[in-house]
Amino acid sequence: TFCNLMPMRSIPFKLVCLMGMDAQSFPRTGSSPGFDLIRQNPRLGDKQDRQEDCELFLEALLCARLRLIITYTGMRISDNSPVPVASPVAQLADTVENSFVFPQGFQWQFAHPLHPFSPDYFSDDRAPGYFSYSTAQCRICSSQSTRNNGHKDSAGASCFCFRDPDGDNALQQQASEDIPVMALSDLVAFFRHPVRYYVTGTLGVIYPEPGQVPEEREPFRLSGLPLYHLGSLAVENREDLDLYPLVKAQGRLPFGKKGEQEWARINDLAEPVKHLAQNEFPDRDPRNLDLCLQTDFCCIKGQVTDVYDQGRAVAGFGRLNPSRLLTQWIMHLAYSCVEDHPGTTVMVGQDPKGRKPVVRFEFSAIEEKPRAQALLRNLAGHYLAGKARVFPFFADVCFHLVGDLSLRDYDLSASSLAKALSKCAGLWRNNFNSTGESFNRYTALVFGQDNPFADPLALERSGVLDAGLAVYRPMLEHLIP
Repeated sequence: TFCNLMPMRSIPFKLVCLMGMDAQSFPRTGSSPGFDLIRQNPRLGDKQDRQEDCELFLEALLCARLRLIITYTGMRISDNSPVPVASPVAQLADTVENSFVFPQGFQWQFAHPLHPFSPDYFSDDRAPGYFSYSTAQCRICSSQSTRNNGHKDSAGASCFCFRDPDGDNALQQQASEDIPVMALSDLVAFFRHPVRYYVTGTLGVIYPEPGQVPEEREPFRLSGLPLYHLGSLAVENREDLDLYPLVKAQGRLPFGKKGEQEWARINDLAEPVKHLAQNEFPDRDPRNLDLCLQTDFCCIKGQVTDVYDQGRAVAGFGRLNPSRLLTQWIMHLAYSCVEDHPGTTVMVGQDPKGRKPVVRFEFSAIEEKPRAQALLRNLAGHYLAGKARVFPFFADVCFHLVGDLSLRDYDLSASSLAKALSKCAGLWRNNFNSTGESFNRYTALVFGQDNPFADPLALERSGVLDAGLAVYRPMLEHLIP
């Protein structure tokens, strides 16, 4: 909990931290305008900001049950001269020093250096309490010491024995020398949006989600995630239980008669998917399979779900868009790598084009296990390469691009690419509705104003064509609509 040092804010906590306790910031000086009559004629009982801050400081000390941390800027950045601390903190330090006897080597006051790569944090003869876990700062400190002492005699140079951050943990050092382990869930998350995965994972740039504007009116028609969650609940209800009282009690439906109508509408949307799933899937519960695929450059581990004796079967309330198809394709490859006699993967969901109430897709069986392992290794290679640099792949746009090329036997001539680009140009940027992949913040950060789908030459130079063919061409060869 963060708050200002104000009255009625003193709540007991195990750890209390007071930050910015400089002399210029605390306590308040209590400046007032020239026409302040109370300042001109002070009386007993008048409010004094300085005394009030000192009382708040005492209350904060009493609230600390186990630990108390006080921080302040002790040196100026310009000339490294001392900066006075707040007077209550100085009085507390004098009281602690004169009133307590600490064990040998115990340190309760720390003067941290200006820079995080100071030798005080990484040398073997550092004082107790000065430490750092940053590998990057340790390397900077080590390189600076080598550069400063490289042209000096060894007798006159101050030698530091720096700690090896990777050597502090023998298990971590041993794990770094082994083949990296890749989770199957990470592989699935990567191909949903490789550009976003690279920006957030490698660059560490995460855009905050825009705040939702509170609606001025009560929503009478569900949409988006609330509709998807309730629809998934209706699809999974194989026993035809009456879930309306439960959903109503959770507050997930509008009030009154409108809530009953919305729940009936959701069940009407989920009924075709549920009916087709009951005809396709066995009555018994599915099982899970453990995947552990060892390759030359990584080890893929994970769990394959929704496995029956005849194959895999997945049903969902959402539309079977390219991203969901690609997710099940990766799971189908993992299933084919584990099962001795793999079957097909059946997918049931809503029509992505919105023309039918329910659609069914199927991935044909990959009976040759080396073939499935090779395809999964290729995707794993793209995953590792996409962590080092941007992998130019977009699930929705590339699916329609490669799908149109598959109708012409993957003819990569300029005229064939121009026809394919004309059909997926709106998926990249639709200025009328302000939709498309280019409006994604992570895509705009990497590509800017560049349009890889502008013409066939830009498509080939950007690498989107090669990435789309490498991912979707094997999938479309096994996809049975």
